[in-house]
Amino acid sequence: MPSEDLFDSLSAHYDDWYKTPLGEFVDTLEQRLLWKHCGNLMGKRVLDVGCGTGIYSIRMANLGAHVSAIDASNKMITIAQEKTEQSIVPIHFIEAAAENLPFQDHSFDIVVAVSSLEFVDNTYQSFEEIHRVLKPGGKAVVGVLNRESVWIQSLMHQPDFDNSIYRHADFFTYQTVKDLFHQFDDFSTPNIESAVFVNYHPSLFLEPEASYVEFFRRLLKPLKGAFLVGSSRKME
Repeated sequence: MPSEDLFDSLSAHYDDWYKTPLGEFVDTLEQRLLWKHCGNLMGKRVLDVGCGTGIYSIRMANLGAHVSAIDASNKMITIAQEKTEQSIVPIHFIEAAAENLPFQDHSFDIVVAVSSLEFVDNTYQSFEEIHRVLKPGGKAVVGVLNRESVWIQSLMHQPDFDNSIYRHADFFTYQTVKDLFHQFDDFSTPNIESAVFVNYHPSLFLEPEASYVEFFRRLLKPLKGAFLVGSSRKME
């Protein structure tokens, strides 16, 4: 199934995950790590690649960024636009594929892709486009799902995995994230970290046990979290 059709079918309930206890917990961890890599967004021109329903686009705009956002799913883009109709800061949502970004070279200070490169048709071409539209001195920040994590391994063994969106995902590892940046000579050595060390068991989620698990697993295996974030500057 093409990714745009896949996400069209999920669009109406896509945000529901973030309202669950486990979803809120994971979202907090992912945000914390992503903002660390993005740095100060105030006044920056930012592109959100694979924006979905605009969750991170809205957050980045609220942090002072001038945000453009693309997604291949028409229904996802429509929901994102509806969510921001009353926003003070405008966000420019465009229906487009990550492999063919509708922007000129060197257009953005920061390009962010969160949980989207797993679902593109061509990962290399998509990242080549991210590189192209990024200004010299700008930063690329990617957040992807880690195949080597406890979360993804437990998710893959769930009975309903074959009927889930994740069946269509090409999961990453620390090495594949590193290789993504190393394809370009003008990217600095990437900084790669991870978060979300808990298991995927929504019905068994409890706090503060989950926070303890997160803390100790991070100490023992810092690059085995489910959410890998890599960032690098494009050298001038």
